[in-house]
This record gives sequence, C-alpha cells and structure tokens, in this order.
Amino acid sequence: MPGPGDLPPQRPAPIIGREAALARLRGLVDPVPQESQVLLVIGEAGMGKTVLLADAAGRARSAGMRVLSVTGRESESKLAFAGLHQLLRPVLSSAAGLPRRRAQALSGALGLSADPGALDPLLTGVAVLTLLSDLSERSPVLVVADDAQWLDHSSLHAMAFAGSRLDARTGRVARGCPGAGPAVRLCPGIPGAAS
Repeated sequence: MPGPGDLPPQRPAPIIGREAALARLRGLVDPVPQESQVLLVIGEAGMGKTVLLADAAGRARSAGMRVLSVTGRESESKLAFAGLHQLLRPVLSSAAGLPRRRAQALSGALGLSADPGALDPLLTGVAVLTLLSDLSERSPVLVVADDAQWLDHSSLHAMAFAGSRLDARTGRVARGCPGAGPAVRLCPGIPGAAS
C-alpha cells in the first residue's frame, strides 16, 4: 500500500506511444546519471503524466533508489509547506541528524515544533538540501512531484532551492505539471522552472 504522497502502484501494462517520454524518464534511474537532473513532464490533463512518473518511480525502487513522492492537492495549495511535509514524511526521523538550526527550521516549517519561531525560507531550503544529501549517501534519491501545479508555493520554493543545488550523487527530480502538449523536458536544475 502506498504511503502518503506515494504514487499508486501501477500494473505493468504497456505504455503505448510514449517511448520517447519513457526513455527520458527512465534515463533518470538507469543508468544513474553523472550529474543531477530535473525533468518536467508537461501535458494536458489526462495525457498520462502520472503513469509516466509512476513508471520511473517503480524502476527507481527496483534499482535500489530511495523514492520520495509528493502529489499536489488543490485543497492544500494554500497551506504553507504542506507539500514538503508530504514529501519528507517518510524520512522525517532522519531530520534529527541535521545541524540544530536546520533541524529547527524544518521542524518549524512542517508544524512539528511546539515553538516554531519565525519561518526562515532560506534555512528551510538548506535543511531540505542537507537532508536529501544525507539520504543520498546511503542510496541514490529520486524526488517525484505529481500534479505540481497544486503544490503550495513554500514547498515549491524549498524544492527548487534544493533542486538547483543538487550535486551528481544527491538525486534526481521528476515533476509533472500541466502545459501545452505532451513533453518531457530536461531543465537545468530548477524544479520550479516554468513550462
């Protein structure tokens, strides 16, 4: 059963007519690239972005990668850091190993601190980057954001900050969002890059 934010398991049914998009996404996980990559899967509603992302996530898990997923929800799009909470919930115990200020910033942003203090978006972004870097020392990390148009701005900014600073061993980011026509585009470093 998928956890919070996980993409639903997909039956291995053939995906027809999407060979180029599949090849691009599969390139995130096989072989592991020499440098970090951010891919945007852009297309109209119903064109299969979720299926493409689920395929990449499944292949990443099979290859031994850690997959962190978030699915944007319109009902949470105005709640600061709701998407980040969904994304990081499976690995929050690892946040205890962060340097104190970063751990406090992340805990405060995610509403897990009794006294969160003033939110610091930069320090929260640094905490996310550090957490992803620490996790990647154990195994490669794939971050998947589906329906990204519904993610709250605070989460997108923290993910963009971390995504733009990923080094080669840290991870890969795949993001699905609406746009004109089906496409899988390589974007240099920033998950928030406009479609």
